Amino acid sequence: MRIKNKNRIRVIGKLIRIYREEKRHNTQNEYTLLRFCDGICTINTLKRIESGECSRSDEVYDELLAKLKLRFDYFPEVDTAVEMMMEPLYEAIEYFDLEGIGRICDKILNLLERVRNYVYYSELYNIFKNLRQYYIDDLTISTGIALRYESLLGIMPPIYSIILKFLIMTRKSIDALDDPNIYNTAIKKLEMINEKCLFLQFFVLKYYITTNQYISLMQLLNKLEMIFLSKENYIRLIDLYNYYFMLYTVIEHGLRDEYIQKVDNIAKSEKIPNYKLSEIYSNIASNLIFEKNYKRALEFFEKMLRYKEVPHITEIIYMASCQSHLELPIDIPDLTPDLLAEYSIVLQYMYNYFKLYMSF
Repeated sequence: MRIKNKNRIRVIGKLIRIYREEKRHNTQNEYTLLRFCDGICTINTLKRIESGECSRSDEVYDELLAKLKLRFDYFPEVDTAVEMMMEPLYEAIEYFDLEGIGRICDKILNLLERVRNYVYYSELYNIFKNLRQYYIDDLTISTGIALRYESLLGIMPPIYSIILKFLIMTRKSIDALDDPNIYNTAIKKLEMINEKCLFLQFFVLKYYITTNQYISLMQLLNKLEMIFLSKENYIRLIDLYNYYFMLYTVIEHGLRDEYIQKVDNIAKSEKIPNYKLSEIYSNIASNLIFEKNYKRALEFFEKMLRYKEVPHITEIIYMASCQSHLELPIDIPDLTPDLLAEYSIVLQYMYNYFKLYMSF
C-alpha cells in the first residue's frame, strides 16, 4: 500500500465514516452503506474500513474517497513539520500573542495548502483555519462544525485535541447564552476539569462560577495565579483577576479592590495590549452598574475609553446610563452613521436617546 502507517489508515477509515454519515444525514441517499460502496466493495468491507480496520487495496480507498471529492495519500514530512510547530503555537496562545498565533497558523496553512484535497490533511487545514479566524478575525465556528470536531476527538492524533477542545468550547460558550446546560454538559463530556493545558482551564473557571462552585473556583484561581506569576504571564493574570473580581462580587465585596489594584498595577508596569485592558475595565464596570454603583462603574468605563477608541454600543449606553443616574451631563463617544447602522434598531434608539436628547 502507498500508506505504510497503519494508524493513519485507521484514522482515514473513521474519517470516511464521519463524512459519509454527514452527507447521509443531509438526505443524500447515495451515501447509505449500500449505495456508497456499490461497485467498490462489499458492505462488510466498508463497515470494517469505517471501524478502523485496514483494507489491503489502495483502490478501495481511492474510489471511496473520490465519492467524497478527496484523495488518498500520506505526507510524513508535512506531518512532522506541522507537529513541530504545535509547541510554539500553544505557547503563543497561552501568552495571548495574537501576532505569534497568526504567524504560526499562516505557516501551517501554507504547508497544508498543497495537500488540502487529501483526506486527513483537509481536516487539519480546516482546524488551523478556524483557529486563525477565531484569534485574528474574531470569528467563531458554527454549531455544526463544533459537532463535527467533537466527533474528531479520539480519532485525530492527541496533539491536536487541545485545539479541537478549544474551538468546541468557544462555540459552546455562545450556544449557552440560550441554554446554560449546553456549556455545562460540554465541560463534562470533554473532561475539561482534568485538562492540564493552562488556557483551557479558563473554560473551567467559567464553569465553576456559573455553577456556584466557589471553593473549586478559588482553588483553581490560586493555583493558576502562582503559575502565571512564575511565568510572568501578565496578560493571563489580567484574565484571572477578572474572575477573582467576579468571585468576590458574590462572596465578599470588600476584597475586590485588592484585585482591581493588581489590574491597575499591571496596566501601568507591563506591556498589555489595549484591547485586553479595555475588556477587563469594561467587565468591572458592567458588574458595578448591575449593583447600581453608578459612580464607580463610570470610573471604570472612563478607564476603558483610554484603551478603546470605539467602544461597543452597549458599553456606551451603560456609560450614559451612569451619567444620567448621577445627574451628570451626557458625554459619550460619537458613533458614525455607518457604525451605528450595524446594531439593532433598539440599540440605535437607546444610543440616540442619550446622544440627541439627554445631552441637552
